[in-house]
Amino acid sequence: MMTLNEFANLIFPTLSVTEKTRKNYRGAFDVNIRHQLGNKDLGEISKQDFIQTLMGLTPQTRYQTLM
Repeated sequence: MMTLNEFANLIFPTLSVTEKTRKNYRGAFDVNIRHQLGNKDLGEISKQDFIQTLMGLTPQTRYQTLM
């Protein structure tokens, strides 16, 4: 299985966005999601896991993390 961190390491470099945007996306992931869900296998992460992780963030941070 692949963890969310492993998936992120594969996908972020392939995004068709500017380098600055890529760094912003990666930073939001690292700060807001990685520590809660990053070491879980993709198949083990539920919708509820994401909701719980995101609900702990301020509305603005939640929005930026989902971009």
